Amino acid sequence: GEQVACGMEELRAVSVRNTRTGAELRRLGPFEGWFVGARYSPDGSCLMVFGGWGTKVYEAATGELRHTLVDKPGAAVHDCAVDPSGKFIAVTGHPGTAFVKDMRSGDNLHPLDDSNHTAGVGFDGKGERMAYFLHGDAAGNGRNGQVILCDATDDFRELKRTTLTDFGWAAHAQFSPGEGEFLLLASHLRDGT
Repeated sequence: GEQVACGMEELRAVSVRNTRTGAELRRLGPFEGWFVGARYSPDGSCLMVFGGWGTKVYEAATGELRHTLVDKPGAAVHDCAVDPSGKFIAVTGHPGTAFVKDMRSGDNLHPLDDSNHTAGVGFDGKGERMAYFLHGDAAGNGRNGQVILCDATDDFRELKRTTLTDFGWAAHAQFSPGEGEFLLLASHLRDGT
């Protein structure tokens, strides 16, 4: 691509830079609360910025704000992902912030199980499946977590729920390229490991 988004945690902002020259094209922010990250949509047309204030979707080419998807004090968003078609955006975070939304309108389409903090969300390359991480397990053990696999072609119906023991916190979820037969979860335990 021609641009890259760089998070500036101390400034609570995102610097969008030209990949060839390194020159700053625009700066988004500052944002309220803590900063988590920025992601481009698969087609590169949108830039999602998310953190302790919620999620904002910008036109990548101009920096114009398209939507504010979650905007509640204390309703932190931990991750977001757009399906390959660009139709859906999944947002995960504190309880009350986990939804699949319409990328164009910002309307809520489907709530996700956010009985505890959710994080790490991703779509497979065909847009047929979506996975996200739910912190804690059915017994309330916070060192465990659950990976929830959904059918993205059937109203995000839950296909499978797997408990991971002593897994900690899944910050990101990514399906393998092609058929998406593997799911990579990047995690850290609360003790810093």
